[in-house]
Amino acid sequence: MDDARATTPGSYVTSQGPGRSRTSEDGTTSHADAAPVTGALAWWSAFYLFIPVLGFLVWVLVVISTYREERKNPVEAVRVNVRNGLNWMLTYIAVQLVLFALVVALVAVGVESRDGGAWAGLAASAVLLGVASWGTLALITAIMGGQAADRGVGFRTVFAIPFVRSS
Repeated sequence: MDDARATTPGSYVTSQGPGRSRTSEDGTTSHADAAPVTGALAWWSAFYLFIPVLGFLVWVLVVISTYREERKNPVEAVRVNVRNGLNWMLTYIAVQLVLFALVVALVAVGVESRDGGAWAGLAASAVLLGVASWGTLALITAIMGGQAADRGVGFRTVFAIPFVRSS
């Protein structure tokens, strides 16, 4: 056996770095240092929204791939977190699309208005304030969900639309 490897019974050879597998002398693999799967990635990935355009696409891809990978996980909290993270992302997208359509409609009505559309501009500004508030709420919810998932607890928002239900 190589000098760098342990030679006493019950000892093991470890890969470099935390979270790696360990192989014992009898050939079995231990994942004792591997980080446990909690479903937190479905929540924490909302911070990709800070990257314009590309961040949104990364967020969607990360949450969907996390859901596809973990939906059959035997741990209930993991399944709850990835499902609710996906539902929260889909709810966020749906509300953002409605708010965007509302702003476009108000601007279009304001442009066609005879009185200059001052009321439509004010209404569009109010809706844009709602967009900013919704984005802030989305990040606060992602933080709360990520923290709960890191503790191993399932997190569910009361205002997320249940697009994906438990199976």
